[in-house]
Amino acid sequence: MKNKSGPFSIERKGYNRFEVEQSIKRLESEKAMLSLEIEELKRQLANVIAQNNELEKNRSLVEDTLINAHLAAQDIVRRAEERAEEIADLALEKNTRAFQELKEKEKEAQDTIKRVEYVLKSQLALLEKE
Repeated sequence: MKNKSGPFSIERKGYNRFEVEQSIKRLESEKAMLSLEIEELKRQLANVIAQNNELEKNRSLVEDTLINAHLAAQDIVRRAEERAEEIADLALEKNTRAFQELKEKEKEAQDTIKRVEYVLKSQLALLEKE
């Protein structure tokens, strides 16, 4: 007398032992496969976590490098601007001195011209008297 109720046949003393044992073996096999899959997924997760940690460390290193490069660039620009200002000040000072020297030379030249004119006029006057 076999009566089907649920996944197993009902026999005289309960469920069919062979069907129950087969079901248990199948479930144990599935459990073993799932355990292997869980272990593989755990290994994959550990690898992903390790890769993520390495990437995070690299990201921090890149961010630090960018910050340092930015600060260094700002310092270089600041020093270049200061040096450009120094050069401009020196050039202005040099040009001012050159202009002053030119003015002095021009005055000397005008004084020399006046003296030469005076000497020439004096000599002309002497020649005219003779």
